[in-house]
Amino acid sequence: DQFEWQFMRNRRIADADSVEIVKADASTKLGLEEVAKKGPFDRILLDVPCSNTGVIRRRPDARWRVTEQRLRKLAGVQARILNSCSKLLAPGGIMVYSTCSLEPEENEGQLEHWISQNPEFTIESQTVSVPPESGMDGAFAARLIHTTP
Repeated sequence: DQFEWQFMRNRRIADADSVEIVKADASTKLGLEEVAKKGPFDRILLDVPCSNTGVIRRRPDARWRVTEQRLRKLAGVQARILNSCSKLLAPGGIMVYSTCSLEPEENEGQLEHWISQNPEFTIESQTVSVPPESGMDGAFAARLIHTTP
């Protein structure tokens, strides 16, 4: 499919032969059993589905889709992805959680709540890019460490 073709092209350009495609849906755990067979992983990048409020400049239609109900739904999907993928991370491993949102419910608030339920993880660092001060789109990223075996 289109995603796989693009991924293979990018992998070739980056000379990243050790990167492998495994189709899975971490929000429903569909296909995660195949991923789990290859783990545990030292590094995981989660670029989770979000409201896109950080990219409204390029996607003005996103403004009309942001509702409390949609934010709650997205936060639920994000939490399921965090829960599923955190189980695949090796002790001492690093998981980066990333959105193109500026909403606390999807970013700081999401992680504060998740960390309170998963004390074996700590937030090592986090950053927010806020337009126009940053000169870039809005985004959030946090580096989580799996601290307990």
